[in-house]
Amino acid sequence: MTDYKRYPYHCCGYLTMWHPGACCFDICAICRCEDDNVQLGDPDFTGGANEVDPVADIKWDWVPNERVGPISFGAPINEYIADLSLREIPDKEAADDLQKHYEVPGAGVDVYVVDNRVDWVRSEEVVEFRGKNLIGATEKDVEALFGGKADEREEFDLSEDDDEPPYVALDYSALNVQVWMFKGRVESVSCSHDEKASD
Repeated sequence: MTDYKRYPYHCCGYLTMWHPGACCFDICAICRCEDDNVQLGDPDFTGGANEVDPVADIKWDWVPNERVGPISFGAPINEYIADLSLREIPDKEAADDLQKHYEVPGAGVDVYVVDNRVDWVRSEEVVEFRGKNLIGATEKDVEALFGGKADEREEFDLSEDDDEPPYVALDYSALNVQVWMFKGRVESVSCSHDEKASD
């Protein structure tokens, strides 16, 4: 059985690790500490397992129906696996073997693939649009950036705590984007594309 639990990072304590213990060669998505025995022994050493962080300088800007950062919709996933150090995540929800889920370590970005091509990209950290990061924006901010209200607005009670406010999903169909909000702020953005237009 696959363990989907997150474990605390040894350096900062944030729940960013996929397994307990140190020396798994990961980079913490929050504190950016590198987890390998060279870095643990000498944090100022410039080498180590993760000498070059492939995502540190990437601008995660979104061009509707085209791309998020360097990841283009409809492109073969193999173009990005090595360059972005993509890690495949087991997906129990996948309908078949043609659907896959990857994460960009250290970027808070997930890439969903159908038939080995990028179908949609989800981010919890940075999605820039018209010079603004959508993460943390209010609903009014989103409406101003997207030029109006969402085509669909749904509320979802995903918490077991009755006092928690619902999540809000905003769908903008022409842009092929879904914005998830919690407590009045954007928590994640899922961007896709018009499959017919890319055929």
